[in-house]
Formats: sequence, C-alpha cells, structure tokens
Amino acid sequence: MKQLLLTLTVLFVLTGCSNDDKNLDTNNIIGTWKLHKTQNGYTYTFNTDGTFKSSRFTKCLTGKYTVSSDKLTLDYDCEGFTTQIETPSGTFIENFKLEKGYMYLSPTYLTCDEGCSYKFKKISD
Repeated sequence: MKQLLLTLTVLFVLTGCSNDDKNLDTNNIIGTWKLHKTQNGYTYTFNTDGTFKSSRFTKCLTGKYTVSSDKLTLDYDCEGFTTQIETPSGTFIENFKLEKGYMYLSPTYLTCDEGCSYKFKKISD
C-alpha cells in the first residue's frame, strides 16, 4: 500500500504540473510571429526591452507590451491612435496562450458568438 501511495505521489509530481507554466515565461514571446494560415497575415515582433512592432494597423506600427499571466497588453504609442473598439484608446488586451510552438490571441475587447482566437506561428527569433 505504501508503495502504491509513493508511486501515485511521484506520478502526480511528474505530471501534475501543467505545461501552462511555460506560458508565464515571457521570454518565449520574443521574436516575430505571423498570423497563421492566412494570406498576407499581419505580424508582431516582440523585443526583450518590452517594445513591439506590428503590421496589424497601418496608422500605428509600434508600442510597448506586457505579459501578465494569461493576458497580453499591447499599448500602441502613436498619439491619438484608436480603432474605436478598444478601451482605453490604443490599448489592446488579448487573452494569451503559448502552446506547441504557436501563440494564441483572443481579444478581450470584442464579443464573438463563436469565439475568436487567432493563431500565430513564430517565424524568427
């Protein structure tokens, strides 16, 4: 009985930690990511200094980002920039997940009946 309990404890320790812990390592986001399986998909490039560049919007291409647990906050740094769907203006908060080499972003500022999640593939470090 003790051996069974010990075996179960070891299995729990080895498998009980979720791979989601890797999501908290913000270094995994560094590099350039492209919207996957879309023609002319936009990109994000995340730098180690907390800045990013994006081809998502033509009126503003740069800003600062932060990762907190499962949220990615993108603060575009162009004065007066807004798409009128985000609050506050120029700040986009995305649900964020890294999984099996992909980055998944789901906007918190949109209501999607069928869910809206965007899959990005890393194209360079």
